[in-house]
Amino acid sequence: MNVHRGGTMHQFIPDLGLSPTLEHRKTEGKDARHPVRVQPGSVLAGAMGGAQVESNSAHKQAMATIGKGLNVVATAPDGVVEGVEDPTLPLWLGVQWHPERIHQEQAHGRLFKLLIQKASDRGQG
Repeated sequence: MNVHRGGTMHQFIPDLGLSPTLEHRKTEGKDARHPVRVQPGSVLAGAMGGAQVESNSAHKQAMATIGKGLNVVATAPDGVVEGVEDPTLPLWLGVQWHPERIHQEQAHGRLFKLLIQKASDRGQG
């Protein structure tokens, strides 16, 4: 989504030398877990019910330059961008983690409820 909007990517997070050091990649068959700070007032915060979430993480890349029209709405403690959205559209929201793997956890399941709600709203208009 970020590259589609003209943004760029860091190709390998460990090469960035970030502090604190967090594991963002899937290791030993398990997703890494770490906290994510979500910007209050964002669509993401509204959907997830708060400004802090524990995410699963299985990526080696991270957003570098943010694409046109996107707002950073979630970050890991090491500064890695974990969520972006375009507030001018009904729903343009991307997260770097994998909520589909932990949808049974209430906050992450809410992302899918939001998607269904927005898709239903579009079908009625």
